[in-house]
Amino acid sequence: MSDPVKKIIYLLDQPLDKRLFTLLGVETLINNGFEVEIWDLTPFFHKLFFKRIVTDGPVVFANCKSFDNKVDIINSLSGLNPGTLVNSFLSFQVQTYFIYRILSKKRIRYCVVQMISFPAPPPPPVGARLDYARSVVKRIASLKLTHVILGLSNKILLKYYFLFGIRPADMAILSGERSCEIDRDPIATTTHLIWAHAWDYDTYLRVRKNETPPGQAEGVFLDEYFPLHTDLDYLGISSPIGADEYFGNIRSFFDHLEMKYNVRIVIAAHPRSDYSDPTKYFGTREVIKGQTAQLVRESSFVLAHDSTSINYAVLFRKPIIFMTMDKIQKCDAGRLTTGLVIESIARSLKKIPININSLPNFDWNAELIVDMASYTRYQNDFIKKSGSPEIPLWEIYAQSVREIYS
Repeated sequence: MSDPVKKIIYLLDQPLDKRLFTLLGVETLINNGFEVEIWDLTPFFHKLFFKRIVTDGPVVFANCKSFDNKVDIINSLSGLNPGTLVNSFLSFQVQTYFIYRILSKKRIRYCVVQMISFPAPPPPPVGARLDYARSVVKRIASLKLTHVILGLSNKILLKYYFLFGIRPADMAILSGERSCEIDRDPIATTTHLIWAHAWDYDTYLRVRKNETPPGQAEGVFLDEYFPLHTDLDYLGISSPIGADEYFGNIRSFFDHLEMKYNVRIVIAAHPRSDYSDPTKYFGTREVIKGQTAQLVRESSFVLAHDSTSINYAVLFRKPIIFMTMDKIQKCDAGRLTTGLVIESIARSLKKIPININSLPNFDWNAELIVDMASYTRYQNDFIKKSGSPEIPLWEIYAQSVREIYS
């Protein structure tokens, strides 16, 4: 019989802020009787990046530890007692191999998280395949040999992890039915699958009880802080479009919609955005941060690229107008799939993205139609598997831990 779990440790590679602290459900786990620690490994894995990231406000949590060197990480993991369960938010790859090796060697129980999944991008249109192939070649040619070797090594390591002394995860938190298709973590038939839901569903559970009629002809733009998001630095890629051009296109399109269709558009700012002067980016439109779910709930339509907050529009069954641009559609080196991802999400919901550079004549009434069957299928595939519990994610997790390790 396994030792009961008394302590839960989170392994993170991004700084702890207010939003992340809430998403991790720390208070829920403490209220369920678990001791909780958060280990922030960002200073070790992203020495240059972590000081530049825009956070959603600092959090003071006494049991948060920061690590900036490998020796301390190894010693701390090696000293864990049998009553510990580790929640790893680190992708399994060459850089994190030593962590998973220690967890396996010391027989430390660990859980992986696979709660976000988009539809697979469709292949490029026949006419664009040559351009796509050229961009891929350009991307490969721009990579250093060490990057190519690292990419291949990661693929081999994940596929044959058992040959490298890695034990499969003891538990995996999943969301929609297709979230188990993500090829990211060492998961086997022995792994306990916890069917929960995407992060956004917790917020949906809180705000859906207060559902109000949609605002009269009010649209909400799901901002992604693109192309200013610091994750671009984190991923080591460059944006296919500059900020001035991007936001200029956005303003022009919104002006067009508001004038022609007599609508009002508000901006649901990305949690990590830093718009010190919102008028520079969105004109005189209202920019609201931290209320995305409520704004979507009260809207009559949603404007988006490929934000994960599209989940709110799906859950509240709001019509979505997908937007793209010439430069986003191009498969430029460093940003190969953005346009394809937009197309794949739109296609899953029976929509076609609008290229806002050309401002074509599109059927406004058709854009406001919701294909209910597609929305229901998308919810089941990518947000929440049908039949999973209608309670907060970390309550599902806490119950599962007690049932498995009681």
